[in-house]
Amino acid sequence: TSKISISVVITVHNEEENITGCIKTARYLTDNIVVIDTESTDKTVNRAKKAGAQVFSHEFTRIVEPTRNHAMTKAEADW
Repeated sequence: TSKISISVVITVHNEEENITGCIKTARYLTDNIVVIDTESTDKTVNRAKKAGAQVFSHEFTRIVEPTRNHAMTKAEADW
């Protein structure tokens, strides 16, 4: 049997208090963790990078679909 590859995609805005724990938990599933930051003004980006996630930016639109669609282009795994 072949192993299925999984990406975890996390969309954030000013989540410096939660992002490290979130990434740590996601590591139980995969090492392929993508964070889409929506113009945070705190330390979210730095903490996500330090935790080993791939971090990309997207404008803060308050609408889920554009950010989600951008995130899906960054995920590299099968699922």
